[in-house]
Amino acid sequence: MYIIAFAGLFGFGLWLLHTGFQIRQRGRVRLGVAVLASLVMLLVAMAFWAELLWFESLGFNRRFWTFVFARIAVSTALFALTFSLAWVILRDADVLLRRVTASLAAIVGAFAGLQIWSLALLYINKVDAGVQDPMLGMDVGFYLFTLPLLDALFWLLLSVAVMTLLAALLLREQKGKLQVALPLVDDRQSTHIIPRASLFLALVLAFGELLAVCHL
Repeated sequence: MYIIAFAGLFGFGLWLLHTGFQIRQRGRVRLGVAVLASLVMLLVAMAFWAELLWFESLGFNRRFWTFVFARIAVSTALFALTFSLAWVILRDADVLLRRVTASLAAIVGAFAGLQIWSLALLYINKVDAGVQDPMLGMDVGFYLFTLPLLDALFWLLLSVAVMTLLAALLLREQKGKLQVALPLVDDRQSTHIIPRASLFLALVLAFGELLAVCHL
């Protein structure tokens, strides 16, 4: 019964979007987006409630809320970090290019936070193992609790660096729209933004080489 109702609403939302784009009626398109977004929110809420009830039945209520707040905190922090990095690197670019690239970087950061929140919890609750590795003389706890988080942050920063560099190299704003264009010698992006984005990419790669030493 519920599955049929959900499928019907989902189909109704798709139909509103399809017909709205065909007849170019914004109201119908917005209604279709609202219907589909409501279904997604309903599914998320149902999954959240079911998981909460399961944890409460086992007596792990505090553990559940710790996981929830960790996901929110890490995703928010990485959202702000990636947005700020892209915004600063592209600060001399046109407004639309800066906003679009920074927003995409922030979305990547938020999704990364949903994946590495457990690594952040491990790092916060890290302990010394009391055993040192024979090569670098570091406590083994570093490899168990800190290095996995640093690796995840490296790949996230690398994604932002590549994204901003490609945006500076290939995209230009013309008449309020983003278009693919080759960099020009006297272009502001070519003289200011591309070197800055290249420097950030080089720093991230250098950070990755430092981490590579710990993987020997």
